[in-house]
Amino acid sequence: AYDDIDPETGLYPPATLSKKQLTELLRGELGFEGIIISDAVNMSGFCGYINIYRAYARFLEAGGDCLLFVHSDAEYITEMSKQIEQGALSVETLRNRAYRMLCFAKEYFENADRRDKVVCDDAELRACAENVTRKSVRVVRDRADLLPFDINKGTHIAHFVLCNDGASPISRNAAEQLSEKLTQIAASVDTFFDPGPGKARDIAKSGEYQLIVCSVLNEMSYGLNTVKLSGRVARNMMNGWMRLGTPTIFISYYDPYFGDDYVSPVDTLINTYGYNAYTNDTIIEKIVSEKTN
Repeated sequence: AYDDIDPETGLYPPATLSKKQLTELLRGELGFEGIIISDAVNMSGFCGYINIYRAYARFLEAGGDCLLFVHSDAEYITEMSKQIEQGALSVETLRNRAYRMLCFAKEYFENADRRDKVVCDDAELRACAENVTRKSVRVVRDRADLLPFDINKGTHIAHFVLCNDGASPISRNAAEQLSEKLTQIAASVDTFFDPGPGKARDIAKSGEYQLIVCSVLNEMSYGLNTVKLSGRVARNMMNGWMRLGTPTIFISYYDPYFGDDYVSPVDTLINTYGYNAYTNDTIIEKIVSEKTN
């Protein structure tokens, strides 16, 4: 929503429902002649602004061509017919948008043989992914001067895994894979998913472990709008267990601002900015060989 473009009405419309933005600015001032596709219509900025069927009609009347993620069932047909009856959507607009989409499809398929073919070399793509991963995984803080840390067959590691409710199997797999890879070079690795601050404190005080690795795996989960450590699992950062003498390395897989949220407790931090098949190998390389200034 842009209040400099749309007039004051109490609620500024999202761009997908703004004729000033879609028709006057995008098509008129900027000269865009292609099709306009909405963002997902089930997102609250769109369907929470006005009734969802009225929003469908308004998008088309505002200059849009194609609605994304509409469920075209019997209810949809009935409700959109009502929008036409009520004057919110004209048959002329529908015909125009249908014609534009058919023209686009016709042009697209007629030119399919003339478009440059994209050849995907699997080995090349994997090499590229590995290269990008190795360049992006970064030691962003080593206040405790722990790195490089000598992990050997005499090193017992406690691996704390913090991830909010709704974490995907990908996140759990990332944590489990890191534990497996650490096991290959350490004496043992014990993994604790959401241990809680009390258990974390007891583990840190026990003297059983020479290193604590704390993985923070908060993805941008569907509909949750945040990667920040929050809710019950955020309590894992309580009790000051990271200050009880056991060296601790934090790894933030997705949230690049975890170290800003926890400035004092987090002395040594690696940011990965995501996760793929090469992430954990790169993390271990950073732990055992990285020397920061």
